[in-house]
Formats: sequence, structure tokens, C-alpha cells
Amino acid sequence: MRPSIGQTGKVIGGALLVGGGYVAVRFARASQVPSGRPLFIGLIGVTLALVVVGYLLFFARARIEVDGERVLKVSALGGGRSFARSAVGGVAFRVVHQPLSRAPDPTFGVVYGRDRQGLFIFSARLWDPADVRRLTSLFGGRDPEVPPTVSRREFEREFPGAFNVWERHPYVLGVLLTIVLLAGLILFVSWKG
Repeated sequence: MRPSIGQTGKVIGGALLVGGGYVAVRFARASQVPSGRPLFIGLIGVTLALVVVGYLLFFARARIEVDGERVLKVSALGGGRSFARSAVGGVAFRVVHQPLSRAPDPTFGVVYGRDRQGLFIFSARLWDPADVRRLTSLFGGRDPEVPPTVSRREFEREFPGAFNVWERHPYVLGVLLTIVLLAGLILFVSWKG
């Protein structure tokens, strides 16, 4: 089972439209102030390159494989987690409320063990619905069409260990990435000037 480009297109289509409009307005403004144009074009280029590389890695590497004895989840960075099929208790779906996000709350699928320990999660919106239903029928679980909405804390309480450290603390990750990007920007500007 691999992520679906069509499903992902539905998810990020609106964001691309808004982001493309923003970039077009910024390009129009940058053309009026020629001194800021190279820096702006460089920043947009680096940002777009990082997004493209992230999606290429995701579609090239991410997968969930189920055979007679094992379940394998491979992440976009290539790291894999393997579990005995007999250790899997089922698949559940939850909409995880994110209070500071403007985007719709994501629907996560969690493959959990017989002890309700979360083995791994996946974003149900990025995978083909037929594959998601097939995975659910293999391991047991409810139809993912109308999952309950929970907070991150409730999700972690229900399926401990499902989130990795960055998924448990997405705002810390955002702050760290912002600091790294600002440091890179400061270095670039000091090098340029």
C-alpha cells in the first residue's frame, strides 16, 4: 500500500491555490523594489525545493506492507518499523483536533497492538480509500468514514506510543524549524551583504 497522489492532490489543492496567489502577489511587489528581488526569489526557491523534495521522498519511499507474517511501515525518510502480524490488534481512525492550525483537522489511522499500544500511524487522507479499507478489513476495525474527534492528548492516552516525539510535539518542531530557517536567513543576508 502506497500513498495516493490523487488523494494528496485533493488535500493540498486549496493550499496550492492560496500559496500560489501569495507568491504571485509577492513577485509583483518584488518587481517594484529590485533590491529585494534576489533575496525573495532565493527564499521562495529554497522553500519550494524543500517542499518538492519532501513530497518526492514521501511518494517514493513511504509504504505499508502486509504479508503472511509481518507488517512493515516505511517512512518517507526510509526508516522502517516491522511488527509480527499476530501482534496487531486492529486499526482505528481518529480526527485529531489541532487548535492552533488553520488547516482542517487531520484524520489519522493507527495500527495498534493487542495491548492497545500504538504501533504506527498514517494520515488516512493521503492514502487511497480502497487501500485503507483493505487494511482495516485485514486487521479488524471500524469504517474510517466518520471517526470520532479527539485531542492529541486523548489520542496518545488511547494509543500510547503511536506518535513519535515530533508528532507528539509539533509546535516544538515548528519553533525549531523556524529558528533554523531564521539562522539560515541571517547567514545568507550577512554573506550577501
